[in-house]
Amino acid sequence: MIHRLSTLILVTVAAIVLASCGGSSGGGGGGSASGDQPLQVGLIPNENPEEVEAQYQPLEDYLKKELGREVQLSVPTTYNAV
Repeated sequence: MIHRLSTLILVTVAAIVLASCGGSSGGGGGGSASGDQPLQVGLIPNENPEEVEAQYQPLEDYLKKELGREVQLSVPTTYNAV
């Protein structure tokens, strides 16, 4: 249970940090099309992919609501693909 909670916290923090890197102030290095593309979050394949996606569905819904953009969760078949 603690492992799942720590994984959820890690994924949430990583998603927030990555989302904040694309700020809309004019000084940055471009990437204006990033708002049009979905945020892709790779999950660690430590269980059945359907179970992992179902477990992280609340995170996907939260990120969609808070970021105002499409979010795609993916569970690759190997750890190397993450």
